[in-house]
Amino acid sequence: MRVPTSPSARAKRQIASLMEEVETLKQDKVTKKRKTTFYVSQGRAIRRMVDLYTPIEDLIAENDRHCEESDKDFTPEQDQLQRGYIELAKVLSWLHNKLADLDHEESNDMLKKLKRGADSARGDDTGTLKELVASWVNNECCPIPLIRTDDKHHRGFVSDACGKLLCPAEWHWEDPMYVMLPHQ
Repeated sequence: MRVPTSPSARAKRQIASLMEEVETLKQDKVTKKRKTTFYVSQGRAIRRMVDLYTPIEDLIAENDRHCEESDKDFTPEQDQLQRGYIELAKVLSWLHNKLADLDHEESNDMLKKLKRGADSARGDDTGTLKELVASWVNNECCPIPLIRTDDKHHRGFVSDACGKLLCPAEWHWEDPMYVMLPHQ
């Protein structure tokens, strides 16, 4: 048995239901974007404060190994990774509990975002360093012509000022025996 309703009333209810569903999806998207931004920004600290090159996954795996095989003697490299995990847990105090709460897919997604943040921080530091070094060389060595911060082609051994700084200490930049590149 059914109670007849008008087609426009049913359509209005369907539209309202779909609008609620769209709002829910928008909120989920905003929440996911916030999580991504949070994980990426938290990951920026990893390269500076924990470990410059070791993947986060290796630190976590080594901690798991230390927990599972606590009676075993570990190599110095394994102990170093364990110390790296301990530092990671100090820097990102929420990470250890979060890893326990997430399933494998969510955990991998979070680690990927942390790694993206860590890697982008290292790239930002390198990019900033290039400009700072050029400015420093200009201020300290007063090369002629000055090294442009936006042009990498006139740096390195091509520049007399940079070449002197890059040349190993036991060699003498002015001595043609050591320097085969033309410089002024």
